[in-house]
Amino acid sequence: MSGLTETRIACLGSGIMGGLLVKRLVSAEAIPAARIVCSDTEKAKLVALRQATDVQTTTGNAEAAASADVVLVALPPPRCCRFSRRWPPV
Repeated sequence: MSGLTETRIACLGSGIMGGLLVKRLVSAEAIPAARIVCSDTEKAKLVALRQATDVQTTTGNAEAAASADVVLVALPPPRCCRFSRRWPPV
């Protein structure tokens, strides 16, 4: 068992990069699927990822990140740049 089993993960973007990261985390049993929530604007990607891994899904990035301990940003560069402008200062 990994030290991440109690960590809540949000993955913003569930396409090629985000979907693969989540599938690997779940298949390696690094993090239970129940502790992962993924977001994407394309519902078909969310349905496919949920069927493959049993993770929670949403179309809202803020909803996905709200209760996460770790947020993976797996957005395409143009979207990531627009999205990052809205991040609050750390």
